[in-house]
Amino acid sequence: MPHNNNNCIRVGLTERHGLADEASASPPHGVEYVFPSPHSKVIWPLGSGIKGFFSKFEGDECDLYEAVLCPIRTMSPWICTLGNIHSALAFNFLGAPIPRRMRLRYIEQWFLRDNFRKLIFRSEAAMAEFRTAVPYVSSDLVAKSTVVYPAIRSVPSDPVRQSSRDTINLLFSGFFFRKGGASVVDAFCTLQKQYPGVRLRLCCDPRTDFETSCASMRDEYLAKIDMNPAIKLGRVSRIEMIERVLPETDVFVMPTYNEAFGFAILEAMAQGIPVVSTRHFAIPEMVEHDRSGFLIDFGSFDVAKLFPGYVVDQIPADFHASVTEQLESYLSQLIGSKELRGRFSARSLEIVASKFSIERRNQVMLDIYRNAIK
Repeated sequence: MPHNNNNCIRVGLTERHGLADEASASPPHGVEYVFPSPHSKVIWPLGSGIKGFFSKFEGDECDLYEAVLCPIRTMSPWICTLGNIHSALAFNFLGAPIPRRMRLRYIEQWFLRDNFRKLIFRSEAAMAEFRTAVPYVSSDLVAKSTVVYPAIRSVPSDPVRQSSRDTINLLFSGFFFRKGGASVVDAFCTLQKQYPGVRLRLCCDPRTDFETSCASMRDEYLAKIDMNPAIKLGRVSRIEMIERVLPETDVFVMPTYNEAFGFAILEAMAQGIPVVSTRHFAIPEMVEHDRSGFLIDFGSFDVAKLFPGYVVDQIPADFHASVTEQLESYLSQLIGSKELRGRFSARSLEIVASKFSIERRNQVMLDIYRNAIK
């Protein structure tokens, strides 16, 4: 039971992340979220590119810990919330790769300990991948696993957004090449000839979000952006994104090649913004094609082989052409029709208010927290 006097369950969230910030802003009744500092970092000689991977959390300030993004070490009760199983396996031995099955077996031993209570995936796609792509997972670990959709606060807004403006604002955010920014820029440059009032905002940092080993590709797109006065480049804080940038956006564009969940999509939908993305992993669980947005289909391409890591070093010409052409078609429909934008906007708000509501998530998580500290 909770160790504090007011019977409030104190949950330590292990990372400052958009999902964690959103959850902490609206906790379940009787739950207090805190962000404790780790006592130590990753276990040597293991290494990982994920911040906070296998950090150690101890002390009696929390009734349990909820590991966000990656596993932790603790003797306290804990649960782990993942976008997919790959983030739990993103480690190496002294910089050298470890066979995937060995990494899974190692992580499994931590998840099967008595103090580990629940493995939570953020989508049905992630759970299905966990069960089918790694058939050597023990049934005991599968029994500890479940799906809980993240939640987002609904933002009251008129479904027909910014109807008095002559300009149409498109928004893209995140890692430029991995999330399809090359196709966004090329499609935009074509569409602005037909729609001179369209504007594109790229919420990206040119120093960190254009990561690639292909310097010529990076320089090419930075030059295209710099020479186009209708494109604005630069990252903003999450608060500025929610309070200023999203309310000015008419269409959110993210034709991503690799995505564990896509919380930025949910943030856009919460403000009634139509989304153009890809039919990839968990995104179809958020965006209903031709009802709340459009989903680009790249099913004829093996994106796992084309883009095996988080850094995109090259984009095959036929793949790029396919994505860009579909993107141009979908954006043209949305730019040209206020009625279509309004219909997609209204449906986006309905999805957020039901499937991804704070109330729905809080009830499920409260039951998990109560069972975890019994």
